[in-house]
Amino acid sequence: MSSIVRQKVGKHTYLYESISYRDADGKPRNKRQPIGKLDPVTGEPIYKPEYLERMRNEGTPIETSASQTTFTTEEI
Repeated sequence: MSSIVRQKVGKHTYLYESISYRDADGKPRNKRQPIGKLDPVTGEPIYKPEYLERMRNEGTPIETSASQTTFTTEEI
């Protein structure tokens, strides 16, 4: 089973994809993979490009807000 978990670290809130499973002994375990963070101003999720690409390849594209602007190091 997979779910998205929010974890607050300092001033930032990070998003993780948590996959729950049982190990060989039958004990519950989970694996977490970082997928992005929340924008502190708007509260909108900012997903990592790798996560967006993986979800697009799996057939579940994620809509991102149009107000989300990213800058390259050259533009700065």
